Amino acid sequence: MAASFPEHAMADSGRLLSRVAPVSGKGSPAQQTRQAIEALWKRDREAQIVKLRVFVNDPSVSSAVSTAIAEAFQKKHAALPVVSLIRVAALPAGASVAVEATSLAKRDVNPQGIGFISGQLTSAPKESNADAPVKALAEKSVASLKSVVASIGSAPGRVARVTCFASSLSDYAEVKSLLAAEFSTADLNIVRIQKNAENREIECEAVTALDRAPKGPAEIVNPTQAAFAQAALVNTPKFLLTGLATASGDPQVGVKTVFEKLAATLKSAGS
Repeated sequence: MAASFPEHAMADSGRLLSRVAPVSGKGSPAQQTRQAIEALWKRDREAQIVKLRVFVNDPSVSSAVSTAIAEAFQKKHAALPVVSLIRVAALPAGASVAVEATSLAKRDVNPQGIGFISGQLTSAPKESNADAPVKALAEKSVASLKSVVASIGSAPGRVARVTCFASSLSDYAEVKSLLAAEFSTADLNIVRIQKNAENREIECEAVTALDRAPKGPAEIVNPTQAAFAQAALVNTPKFLLTGLATASGDPQVGVKTVFEKLAATLKSAGS
């Protein structure tokens, strides 16, 4: 029987931890999942994992990965987390699974709140080589990230996690080194989004602790009134984390369906 994970979890911005488990190509997808979760628990022994974002490079392994998550938490007698399974084209190190975790620490680690920075997309026309490197594009995406980080009252050394969605992993090591140099304390995750992307591109998002509290429990930062906000700032002991809402078919209808699903989830949580 497929595992039934909660649709939402209550979180406290002051206690929020954003982690990336080490990736490994050793073992089956289920084994890689268990190893990742064990590494997360070992790192933050007293923290409670409330959400997992799991990237897989093959949709056929989704059931095995879900089962492995459920069994690991049941064995530990821990409450099941919210789980979002996301299919990507490829992962580093020959891995089949990459796991990100949102956890709650026992004490405050972000007294001024937390900032969720949206993806900073940089793209260029596709080259004949489908595996064309993206480091030059990553440099621009990172520069945009750093600009947003500064504007919301944070600093590169306060960034907890950076996730990059790239059209190629051919220069994965170089891109990771760039990220590590700019965000020395952050956990890093880089995935390939599509096998045949229309353009060379990379989009990096981040989660960062704030050094300046936002204007209220939540604040949307969108100085240019663009289609997408640059960041969402949260400083409250109670806010909801939801799972992934999906839809298929016509894109316009699908977008509406996704927001209806999210609205239903929020309503069921009393929000």
